[in-house]
Amino acid sequence: MKSSLLKRGLKYVLSHPTHYACYFGFGVAYVFAGVYFRKSKYEYIRMGFAGSVAQIATEFFFHPLDVVNTKVKAEIVRKVDALQMSRRIFSKEGLFGFTHGLSVTYYSSLLGGLIYFSTYKFFKKLLKQENSEDNANINNFFAYLLSSCIGELFFMVIYYPFDLVRTRMQTRTELHAYNGIIDGFRQIVKSKKKVGYWRIHKLYDGATPSFVLNISNQCLIFSITESLRDYVMLKNNIQKVKDLNFYQYHSCSLISGAIAGAITNILEVITINKQVQGKHFNFKNFIKEHGFYSLRAGIFARMMINSLHTITLFTVADGIANFYGVEL
Repeated sequence: MKSSLLKRGLKYVLSHPTHYACYFGFGVAYVFAGVYFRKSKYEYIRMGFAGSVAQIATEFFFHPLDVVNTKVKAEIVRKVDALQMSRRIFSKEGLFGFTHGLSVTYYSSLLGGLIYFSTYKFFKKLLKQENSEDNANINNFFAYLLSSCIGELFFMVIYYPFDLVRTRMQTRTELHAYNGIIDGFRQIVKSKKKVGYWRIHKLYDGATPSFVLNISNQCLIFSITESLRDYVMLKNNIQKVKDLNFYQYHSCSLISGAIAGAITNILEVITINKQVQGKHFNFKNFIKEHGFYSLRAGIFARMMINSLHTITLFTVADGIANFYGVEL
């Protein structure tokens, strides 16, 4: 089986040399930039590079689950659960079926992570009341909330076009048979009506629900996690996040991920269907047709993914941040 996977993977790489040359070149350039800025006097830049590593590590690790989750929500009319969808993907395409859109995740995670974490760190340091007697007060909660909202807004402007292509690649519809990120962008923006006319705005098809989804989810995750950490640290007279024990550290991320996942699940259902159906999607008809099921489709899978995603993201981000001599 391993031999078969290696042969298939090698064949795919050799058939798309330009794509993989770009991946390699981009990765090497990013590594050199990360090493160069490790000694930067600006904490938010160092946190940006640490966060981008955490972002790509987390997204890569959970990508197979994301493929399953996306396809479940895209085929809501069939009411297929995550386990059934996993079996179907594996039976049809094997392990490679769980990697659709992974190349898009590579670029979007590194660029998006750099933008989000550097912005979040900058505004958090600017807004948080470090000298407050009660570090878990409501003012700091809103500092986390506002910092994450601003960071996620900048993040989504860059990230969304990548996410649009990835979602369509994961659902694998005939209409959206993209060969990669460049081909996806080209097919989306090029108009069939006029030669040489490019519709850049088409890269943001379905952007409204996606922006609301991601900003809401990220704001909830970061503000709840950081506030819970503040509460636990204050209660136990702990000064640094790294001094929290295993249970204290991870329970904060687990709780925030589950809460955010449950609250934003309906937004994810709408976002995925809007991205897949494009102009044919109508919110009123969608709710009328699917009713209550649309509110809970894949909710437990999302809560699980969101919780594990949050735990992994904060664990890796804090770990890499230590290497860069900075704290989130």
